[in-house]
Amino acid sequence: MSEIERKVQERVEAERKKRPAPEVKPPLTDFQIISCAMENQAGDAAVYIALNRGKFVYVERWGVWLKWMGHYLQRDLKEREATAAVSRVVDEYRRVAAGLRKMLSGDPGPCPDGLPAPDPEANIGPPTNSDDKTVRHHLKELARKISHLRGNVGRKNVVEYARSLGSG
Repeated sequence: MSEIERKVQERVEAERKKRPAPEVKPPLTDFQIISCAMENQAGDAAVYIALNRGKFVYVERWGVWLKWMGHYLQRDLKEREATAAVSRVVDEYRRVAAGLRKMLSGDPGPCPDGLPAPDPEANIGPPTNSDDKTVRHHLKELARKISHLRGNVGRKNVVEYARSLGSG
């Protein structure tokens, strides 16, 4: 290793030690995803923001979304990339729905400690029991969400709502 390479390595190591570790938010639990699904567009936007944190940011002053490209931010002028990222929300809803279907066959499923109350107006508190009626209610709600978010209007609504909440 040459003298220059060694100095570069030392400098890289020194910079790495100075920089604080990035704050990593834990992924949403299945319980949280089901709870968000019951909160209409606000819940969809919350899932979108959580799944895309660090990938997109909305700059209100410019009126554009920026996408992180690994080393730089790139403008998403027509919101194509930001809108396409709604598919991650759909994927999460599908994954949780698959777990709920397993619950109907006796498997503990995604929420072994219980599910959110089927009534979105209910106070947030301990999970309810996981009876078939509650599981079917959540499956129906997730299926409705998946169908809605696969359409252009649903996807654009999530991006617009996420913009109003702040992207991350």
